[in-house]
Amino acid sequence: MSVEAKIAEFEEVLRRFEHDQDGKKEKVYESFEQAREALSKQICKVEVRYSGSGDSGQVDNVSFFRLKPKQEAEEEAYEEVQLEDKDVEQDKKDPKLEALVSAIEDYAMQEVDSRYGGWENNDGASGVVTIDFTTKVGHIHHESYYTTSETDEVEL
Repeated sequence: MSVEAKIAEFEEVLRRFEHDQDGKKEKVYESFEQAREALSKQICKVEVRYSGSGDSGQVDNVSFFRLKPKQEAEEEAYEEVQLEDKDVEQDKKDPKLEALVSAIEDYAMQEVDSRYGGWENNDGASGVVTIDFTTKVGHIHHESYYTTSETDEVEL
């Protein structure tokens, strides 16, 4: 096989890979939008906290918030709410709620990975993805960790 043919074959494989990745991103976003719509009557903001290092990263927590009533709102206009995640009678997690939370986590981490690929490697990183369900605007607060050293040499 000629070099040109190998290059053409590689370019085709890369094109198919990129197409598959675009399809996956689209599906993750669609699932997130469905979750946002399903929760938007109860929730106005969500925070996804993540951390990792040494080649391992994970979502630590997903928090849901609603607006406080005006008379209760002082400096902070939001209050955290707990979504019921168990069927009390069956003592099982609600699969619908789990799917909604998973869709939010997947979308948040897709956005982190697209901007900070490899964030979980070496000393790692942590952060918070905040998404306002009302305005549909998101924000990533990301902290990367690095080990540094300083060397000083003097002659005595």
